[in-house]
Amino acid sequence: MISKIESQEDVKGLLIIFSETWGAETLSEFVSSIENTICLLAKDDENKVQGYLFYDFDERENFMEITDIGVDPAVRGKGYGRDLVAHVQSLCDSVRLSVKDDNVVAKSLYMSLGFKIIQTYQNYYGVGYDGLRMEWNRIR
Repeated sequence: MISKIESQEDVKGLLIIFSETWGAETLSEFVSSIENTICLLAKDDENKVQGYLFYDFDERENFMEITDIGVDPAVRGKGYGRDLVAHVQSLCDSVRLSVKDDNVVAKSLYMSLGFKIIQTYQNYYGVGYDGLRMEWNRIR
């Protein structure tokens, strides 16, 4: 099930996954994400948060930008990330995101959902860590 934040339990679940994904030292980024973007949650049948996705809408260029996505390591590969991205795709005609070039699992997921690589940024994630700019457009 995909939902927005509905309770303190949702925030706790989101915070746990975020800190497992990025480390506790990034909590200021978490606060900024909560304040400046829209958050979607993927929940299991017991209403427990299993993943999150932050996105923003660029009105000037008319596309959704996925700014962060994370899934509980214990349930990766069970479709929660796919469900989150597919939900954002259902809301608009164009979605963009950036991903580390060496993140094979994420790249594979995005490509299976119709994303295409539109640009490569050398050292985008630090020296030796290139970034890929990817885009999906609804076929009309």
